[in-house]
Amino acid sequence: HGSARIAIVYCAGVFAGALGTSVVDSEVYLVGASGGVYAILAAHLANLTLNYRQMRFASVQLLAVLIFVNCDLGYALYTQYLDSQVEKPPPAVWPNYDPPPVSYV
Repeated sequence: HGSARIAIVYCAGVFAGALGTSVVDSEVYLVGASGGVYAILAAHLANLTLNYRQMRFASVQLLAVLIFVNCDLGYALYTQYLDSQVEKPPPAVWPNYDPPPVSYV
C-alpha cells in the first residue's frame, strides 16, 4: 500500500488514541504508540476481510492477528482490574514511590 499511506493510518491511529484517552480518562499518562499499532492491525484486519480469497495464507494471518489482539487485550484487562486487587510486597528500592497510572484504554 505504500509507506505514505501506512504513515497516514499510523498517525491517525496515534491521534485518535490520544484524543480518545484524553476524553475518557484524562488522569493517566500516555506511553508508547499503541494507538498507531492498533490502527495498523485494524487496517490489516480490514485488508484480510476484503481480500480474503486473493491472499495467500489469509487464514494464518487472520489467526495470528486475532491471537495477538486477544492476548494483548487480556493482559491489559488483567493488569488494569485484577492485578491491582492482589496484595504486593512493599518495594525494596523506592519505599515511597508510586508509579503514575498508564492508560490502558
